[in-house]
Amino acid sequence: MNVIHIVESTATGTLSMVRLNANSQAETECNVSVIYNVRDETPEDLSNLFHPSVTLINVQMMSFKEKISSLPKIRKIVTDFNTDAAFFIWWLFRPTCTFG
Repeated sequence: MNVIHIVESTATGTLSMVRLNANSQAETECNVSVIYNVRDETPEDLSNLFHPSVTLINVQMMSFKEKISSLPKIRKIVTDFNTDAAFFIWWLFRPTCTFG
């Protein structure tokens, strides 16, 4: 089975849950990819947190402009991957501004 996780927030709790799911799926011989966004809180050793067979693909999607421009890239990756199941962390409409 092919599985893709698309994650805007690769830090703290979200990263922990994606890591648990992706590693568990990789250990059951699924073909797993994680499309992720780098933010300030993203660990520098991100690849060390995942099973060696998990493919990590960086697509920046922090700002509204990056989110819009990431859609065709992600669509192409998902289409090329022939995905049986895709897990989308709700990233597109995640607030990108702070209120003060």
